[in-house]
Amino acid sequence: MQPRLAAIPLACIALLAGSACFKSSTLQASSESSSGSSASSSGSSSGSSSGPSGYVKDVRDYTAEWVLSGGDIPSFRRKISALAEKRGVSNWEQDEDTYRGIGRGLKKARVRGARLEQLKSELAGPNSKSPQWIQAGYDAEKSD
Repeated sequence: MQPRLAAIPLACIALLAGSACFKSSTLQASSESSSGSSASSSGSSSGSSSGPSGYVKDVRDYTAEWVLSGGDIPSFRRKISALAEKRGVSNWEQDEDTYRGIGRGLKKARVRGARLEQLKSELAGPNSKSPQWIQAGYDAEKSD
């Protein structure tokens, strides 16, 4: 009977070790999951190192298209409003990413000089910082 009694503590140790391993791997997976979700939410910011968010890209691409097609300001504002709604951006007229996207689009369309200043003025919103945000987006966009 002695051999059986010796096997019980070993079985307990193995069971406890397995339980600790399970807990450790569960905590690690949970930690990795939460760090992954925080990384994906920070990726939506226009200041991320990976480049502009999907919304900023949409605004950039539409702005460049609008400039090159010679569209009017009211239709521009309607389309930006629709893009913002589609992406879940409320109050786009006060949203920094919107204006950074506009600035990127102006750069993509190769707008320069007096025309750039004119469009910055015409496209700026009610927020007094929007012309600065447009310029920041313009400066951030890489030239082709």
